[in-house]
Amino acid sequence: MKTLRDFLLAEAKEEKTTKPANEYPEGFKVVDLRGGLTDLAKEAMGAKNFTAAMDLAATKNPDKIKEEFGIVNGTSHYEILKSVVGNKNKFNQVFQKKVSALPGHEGGIILYFVSNDWTTLAGKAESSKRLVRFWLQSLLLAYGVKKPSKLTYLSNDDSDLFAVH
Repeated sequence: MKTLRDFLLAEAKEEKTTKPANEYPEGFKVVDLRGGLTDLAKEAMGAKNFTAAMDLAATKNPDKIKEEFGIVNGTSHYEILKSVVGNKNKFNQVFQKKVSALPGHEGGIILYFVSNDWTTLAGKAESSKRLVRFWLQSLLLAYGVKKPSKLTYLSNDDSDLFAVH
């Protein structure tokens, strides 16, 4: 006779097999914050780790950031990022002015890198991904997005894309 434990274990195994292996469009992977940062990334973020860098970003003057990155149309992360990459600012060196919607993720945005050397911004690809996430998360924080850390940040190395949803 099966016990409740046996039943629950069987049900849990069944649930795992019915979930899709990859819920993001092909080639996109979550930017993982685990792991160290290169010295270049630490210098660019102004802190020894990602958490400390975000703590610093939270205390920065948002008006100065808004002045540097320009006026945005809207309050959602999609509208803010679309406006910022469309404005003339430092991001023009890294991101193209065009954006797309992230398929299957309402409100998700895909940003296009200017060139494929973005993975060397912080010396190594993983640190570069964390640096880009830091830039975007700090920017969203400055423009008033509540809890930008709760958004999902994705990279696609093959197509030189970055997504937020």
